[in-house]
Amino acid sequence: MFYANAETVRTDLLDRLAKRDADVELVVFDLTSSPTVDFEAAQMLEELQQKLDSRGIDLRFAGADSEVVQMFETTGLAVNAGGVKPEESVADVIDRWRAERSS
Repeated sequence: MFYANAETVRTDLLDRLAKRDADVELVVFDLTSSPTVDFEAAQMLEELQQKLDSRGIDLRFAGADSEVVQMFETTGLAVNAGGVKPEESVADVIDRWRAERSS
């Protein structure tokens, strides 16, 4: 993910959320096909995380490459998004999120 497509990703996600009939509690970005995330895209994701958080929606990341995890840790996004682990599957992210909510 990089600066040129970051806004499209954000807009597409917010449009999809607006069309949902049911409440959404969790959004998981699967970054398996995005082995790199540049600084501008990380900033957009941080702003998106804050926007979703204000709506009661948690943002998490799956399939992140170790360099992406490092970028998210540097920007603070990893902490705000419940921690990001390298190569964690979508199922594992959801399981971890559920476990955190039940504790």
